[in-house]
Amino acid sequence: MAVRKIPIQSRSVAGYFYSAKNRKVMDFESQLEKDCFYTLEFDDEVVEYEHQPVRIEGLLGSRKVTYIPDIYVFRQDGTEQLVEVKYTKDLSPEDEKKKAKLENRTRTIKEYCRQKGMQYLFFTEKDTDPTYLGNIKFLYRYREAPREPDGCKKKILDLARTHTTPAKVLEKLAMTDTQKMEMLPCIWHLLYAGDLETNLHIPLTNASVIKAAG
Repeated sequence: MAVRKIPIQSRSVAGYFYSAKNRKVMDFESQLEKDCFYTLEFDDEVVEYEHQPVRIEGLLGSRKVTYIPDIYVFRQDGTEQLVEVKYTKDLSPEDEKKKAKLENRTRTIKEYCRQKGMQYLFFTEKDTDPTYLGNIKFLYRYREAPREPDGCKKKILDLARTHTTPAKVLEKLAMTDTQKMEMLPCIWHLLYAGDLETNLHIPLTNASVIKAAG
């Protein structure tokens, strides 16, 4: 459970994100944090993650402070991580007071992670390829399996045993524009689910090369 509720303000980009992996709605405090959620959703090594996961007590000089890391991540191999989501410009503040606060926060959370046997990571805008991010955001819209017209899943996967494209699949299997409109979401969902594979680091289009997984 999150230990802090993010306030939604009219002038901020904070909001809500439905996590299919965690099966619940999660708060995000910045667009970058939402982008991080998308990458975690598509990382097969991530079992689950939580936002605003834990309060960590520390000292700033003689004053008691509380730090709440942005995200907790649990991975398939048992690795636990605390992730701080920061724009690169915010990692090197020119203001000395801000710099001291950031250094103290980093030192305090890093020591907490050392004691708990966890990893401490930063996620910045440089940690994901914009094309990949755009593609997974698009595919995430198709996370729910669409109504399957005439068993199209098996037909699509049979065609994709060798390399093909969405356009060629539609040309082979869809006789009308209505059938194409019904079948295309099925292709996108199969890509989201991992039943189909493609290179997500180049723009995803109807001409993208796809192939059945495995």
